[in-house]
Amino acid sequence: MMQTAAFIENPITETLERLRANSNLNSTDWFDLVGISFSDYIDLKLNSKSLPEKSVESLSKYFSLQPEQIITGQINFKDLTLKMEHGSKELPEIYGKAAFGRQRTSITSLDFVEHFGGWRLRHDSIKKLGVTENSMLNPFAPISMKFITDLCSYLSLRQLQKKDFYEMGAFSFVSNRSSVLGKILAEMPDSNSAYDLFFAECMKLLQRNYLYSITKRSKDHLTVEYVTDSEVGAESGVRHLGSQHVCQIQAGFISTIPMYLGLPAADVTKSSCVHCGDAVCTLQIDLTEANAAQATRSF
Repeated sequence: MMQTAAFIENPITETLERLRANSNLNSTDWFDLVGISFSDYIDLKLNSKSLPEKSVESLSKYFSLQPEQIITGQINFKDLTLKMEHGSKELPEIYGKAAFGRQRTSITSLDFVEHFGGWRLRHDSIKKLGVTENSMLNPFAPISMKFITDLCSYLSLRQLQKKDFYEMGAFSFVSNRSSVLGKILAEMPDSNSAYDLFFAECMKLLQRNYLYSITKRSKDHLTVEYVTDSEVGAESGVRHLGSQHVCQIQAGFISTIPMYLGLPAADVTKSSCVHCGDAVCTLQIDLTEANAAQATRSF
């Protein structure tokens, strides 16, 4: 029986697609730049044709890259995007209003989007929200909660689920572990002390959107309630900031606190949410695994 050969896409087409996304050209102008027709481009993707040398030269000149970079795909696309990007280096006005948070969380969330769904999902998200990569560079710059809320709304349409938003929040550890916040938390003697400091002081370094309080505690468990700061809500024009998806990001982020002490993450679940009609948002923080790991250090 004759078997059909497996389709293997030409690897250079991924480089071309990413260059195209950074070109600021429409389809007609893009194919004029590359110097091939749409049908030739399809043949290129099907591995039945190679990219002509004149196309490599044209792309190299347009993007100020070496021909070898085009052929091998060894391109720093982050730098290229910042160089080629058209648009303001300032946030849109909608994300500058009631800007009581820091960009660090938003930047890390975009990094997670690329880690989770690839460069296309990041590119589409940036474009959908009307921001630029150049406007999302300073982790200490102010930004409204509306940005992360809108990002989550878009990503939910792109099929991200509850667990994915939780993982997005937990991904914050990657950027925060070497920050001032990470260094402060790493000096705490145990997870309970770290959470006390985190909710009492450290959150102020990150945002002023919510008011937090530890309402119940035991050796291995904390109950934390939080509500929207009324002044921030009034300036934002909403009663409750965020969304159910944003709350999952918060839960994931808060789960990482023991990790700054070199311990396993906490298990954080939501038992109430204002976006589901409850009076407050409530987090249940289970420290059983983190505390057990720390106990073994004593022996």
